[in-house]
Amino acid sequence: TLNNNNLTHVSPLVLRGKMPHLRTLRLHSNPIRCNCHMAWLADWLSDRPTMAVFTQCAEPISLRGLNLASADRSEFLCNGYERTKVEYLPSIKSKSMTIMHFSPEITAQRAPTCEITSCPAACICINGIVDCRDRGLTVLPATFPLDTTELRLEQNRIQIIPSFSFSSYPQLRRIDLSNNEIKEIERDAFDGLSQLSSLVMYGNKITSLPAGIFTHMHNLQMLLMNANKIKCLRQDVFSGLRSLTLLSLYDNKLQSISRGTFANLRSIETMHLAQNPFICDCHMRWLVNYVKKYKVETSGAKCAGPRRLAGKKISSAKTRKMRCNGKNIIFSASGIAAECIPEAECPNQCRCDGSIVDCSRQALTAIPDNIPPYASELFLNHNRIQMITSVGLFQKLRNLKKIDLSNNQLTAIEDGAFSGAGSVLELWLNHNVLTDIRGSMFSGLNNLRTLMVRNNHLMCIGNHTFAGLSTVRHLDLYSNQIATILSGAFATINLLSNPLDCNCHLSWLSTWLRRSPVSSGNPRCAEPRFLREFPVADINPRDFRCSTEQEARAAPTCLPVQKCPEQYDIPHDVTELYLEMNDIREIPASIKKFIYLTTLDLSNNDISSINDWMFSNLTRLSTLLLAYNRLRCIPPKAFTGLRSLRILSLHSNELSSLPEGAFDDLTSLSHVGFGANPWYCDCNLRWFSQWVKSDFFEAGIARCSGPPRMAGRLLLSSSLETFVCQGPLDIAIAVKCNPCLSSPCQHNSTCGVHPTDYYQCTCQPGFKGRHCEMPIDPCILEPCHNGARCIARDEAVYNCECVVGFSGDRCENNINDCTATSCPVSNATCIDGVNTFTCRCPVGWTGTNCNEQIPDPCTLEQPCQHGGSCVLLQEIDAISYRCDCSSGYRGVNCSERFDPCLSHKCENNGLCEINQQSPIGYQCNCVGEYRGQYCTFPMDIVDVLQDDPCSDNDCQHGSECYIEDGRDYKCRCLPGYAGNKCQQLVSLSFQRNGSFIETQQQGLVDTNFTFIISTTQLNGVLMYDGDSTGSSREHLAIEFFTGHVRVSYDLGISPGSTIYS
Repeated sequence: TLNNNNLTHVSPLVLRGKMPHLRTLRLHSNPIRCNCHMAWLADWLSDRPTMAVFTQCAEPISLRGLNLASADRSEFLCNGYERTKVEYLPSIKSKSMTIMHFSPEITAQRAPTCEITSCPAACICINGIVDCRDRGLTVLPATFPLDTTELRLEQNRIQIIPSFSFSSYPQLRRIDLSNNEIKEIERDAFDGLSQLSSLVMYGNKITSLPAGIFTHMHNLQMLLMNANKIKCLRQDVFSGLRSLTLLSLYDNKLQSISRGTFANLRSIETMHLAQNPFICDCHMRWLVNYVKKYKVETSGAKCAGPRRLAGKKISSAKTRKMRCNGKNIIFSASGIAAECIPEAECPNQCRCDGSIVDCSRQALTAIPDNIPPYASELFLNHNRIQMITSVGLFQKLRNLKKIDLSNNQLTAIEDGAFSGAGSVLELWLNHNVLTDIRGSMFSGLNNLRTLMVRNNHLMCIGNHTFAGLSTVRHLDLYSNQIATILSGAFATINLLSNPLDCNCHLSWLSTWLRRSPVSSGNPRCAEPRFLREFPVADINPRDFRCSTEQEARAAPTCLPVQKCPEQYDIPHDVTELYLEMNDIREIPASIKKFIYLTTLDLSNNDISSINDWMFSNLTRLSTLLLAYNRLRCIPPKAFTGLRSLRILSLHSNELSSLPEGAFDDLTSLSHVGFGANPWYCDCNLRWFSQWVKSDFFEAGIARCSGPPRMAGRLLLSSSLETFVCQGPLDIAIAVKCNPCLSSPCQHNSTCGVHPTDYYQCTCQPGFKGRHCEMPIDPCILEPCHNGARCIARDEAVYNCECVVGFSGDRCENNINDCTATSCPVSNATCIDGVNTFTCRCPVGWTGTNCNEQIPDPCTLEQPCQHGGSCVLLQEIDAISYRCDCSSGYRGVNCSERFDPCLSHKCENNGLCEINQQSPIGYQCNCVGEYRGQYCTFPMDIVDVLQDDPCSDNDCQHGSECYIEDGRDYKCRCLPGYAGNKCQQLVSLSFQRNGSFIETQQQGLVDTNFTFIISTTQLNGVLMYDGDSTGSSREHLAIEFFTGHVRVSYDLGISPGSTIYS
């Protein structure tokens, strides 16, 4: 409702897609300006007379007060231009209207708009091209730039093209909607696209095209609708496409095309019609002539039927062979092909050849409810149909001539089952198990000529058997069990192979057969013995005798003899059926055939599930007892159809919940039993408590078993406010109706619902068991380690064939390749690998087996110069050295001359003197009244004799002594040292690879080492503890390994282990 606003203009985008189901629109009391930009709304409203009633023009003055929908379109002008500026074309819509095309001067002025017409967020807009390809769109973008000329929307998931989708973009020349999921196109979806030249919509799911959808697309030259599911074309669907040169309908579902469909395609040059299942009957002759006359290329389209023309090209087919008979009556110009009836699709499991629908040999248990209305012959033979119900299946099959239901399991036909089948001429019911037929079963077969009931179990023909079948001319009852035929029971009748009892009650038949022109097949007697194999018509009526007076007095009847049936042989007309105290695990689907049941007792069995619609045919059932079973779940439609049910017992089952609405159809219910079930009384069962109370049902002693706060409460007396949910539903309750929810199936097997075992696991190849827990091949679980090959001996035993270097039952052990001779040098450590080993050499040795001695650099090279002393350094895999330089020199080899007084810290004119004994390498000789290590402090007269505290300090490792509080001194440590005398080494910096510090082993009990490491290397040893003699493989190593910390240890009693950060 938009009435009473200040609207002067309404854009077509308002109604585009956002409200596809709009039924009410109110626009009155708005100052609407009826100019050229509002002409679209006038046309739109004229097609929808219930929309926006009383909407009137406010401007111009000439139109003020006129209803918008009824105003003269020639008056819808812009900016004072005369009518001569507007070109009008006659309308081709069903109603009287005019399509308006404005001159360039007018159309150049943009219509007023309040929409944002920027580039959609998911698209790319360049030079009039909007590229929205493969963006995952499910609907058309709301707006596009107004200057858009090409729209690329392919490879998305768009499903519907609403009305006026592109009407605001008159400059569009090309639209590509291919490879989407389009199923529906509104009739006026492409309105306003008078300049469009190319429309691409292949690869969608379109089944039909609305009438007049392309009416105004006069400039369209290419239309690609291939690879869809189009089943038919309306006769006027291409009207208006006078410029179209290429039309592709390749790979659709077309069986026929109505005459005149292409009449408006004046410029057509190429049609792609191949890969369609065309039925080349008399109604397709016109297409052959059309193709030849206009020399249209059809891409090699071929006939799919009838059989005589299958595979023939339409362009070269001979029209004299394109004939019609009774099977082809539906494809007329005004029939399915022209009107596109949606039901004209072949049902699943059936084959459709022209108008013949073949559903034979498909194991069907019921007649499909979507038989195409054009069907003339329906084959349902060799299936498992047990009953034909009266549900109006044949009401829409007005062209049906023949029904074949032979070789099924028919036991009953409901009265009126063939209602609406007035066109049927033949009904075949051979090879079934019918024991009784009556005229009411065939009600609706008003024109039936042939009725075939061969090889059934008919025992008697009575006056009611064929009542109403006055049009039947051929009746075949061959090979039944007919023993009695009553007078007046019956054109053509075949009574052969029936055990006729030629007693006194059959004498009439002899006379009737001789006098009647009916062909009977010359039936013969089976009893009595003296008349056996005699033709009935040849026996004198006086020879038809009854053996006893009682037999003679007994009136012949076709009523069945009442007797207790044998197991599983229950008559279809039973009214009470008691099956309690058995071992029934599943209610058979055949229960539906007992349509006369009033009482059904299935209590005290082992039933675990009920299916939806299980009792839907039992419309007379008043008592249903399902107590003392294993029912865990009741589906929502389990009791649908039981409108006569008065008594329902579900006592003593395993029910915890019920779906809301499960009892909606039980309108006659008066007594129920729900006790002894573990009801879970949360919010999901609140409706059930309310239902029991509101209808005053006696629910029995039904108690709640959960949740804990409700346990033990009576369902009937608990208030509705106590039925609340707290958190998710307990899994033990949820699995009752969804047993697969608990994921019982193992090893990626598939779980499915089972009617008796709750669930069933479909195992992956190689597994078995109820839960697929047992491997058929023990090797499927890959029990062998380290690349070993698994060899199965039986279902449980396997052997592992290890690769070189591993051992054990599962090849889990790495064989120790270290021997006493692997690393012969004393103190060398052998490290085991996979089928190999490495040696960690002691100081001074190197090589693969540590058999190469490293030369002593101090002796061999004498690297220290200027009297420096060489100190040998032991590293992990090498020997290095350090030079302790003499006074005045420094550097790696003492090659650099060094004078510590060059950078001394002596103050107050103190003189620096080299002193090798000083920790800082020099001493300050103070002058005047200053004293201290650096001549820093003045000496007053009183303290002349007092010593400097730093003059005899014990600061270590080059630390600086300083005086605090005038008396005591402290040491300022260099980096890497700590302690009051800087005596503790706290950090190190190694300049060379292989440097290490050796710690003392004594006293290291419960010792904690803390490392803070900074390194530029990805690999290196942080800490190593092991037997230096090499006699044991026990060790602990902490290393950097490719940027991670690796800890490896070997306790000597089991395989070593390695841990990574």
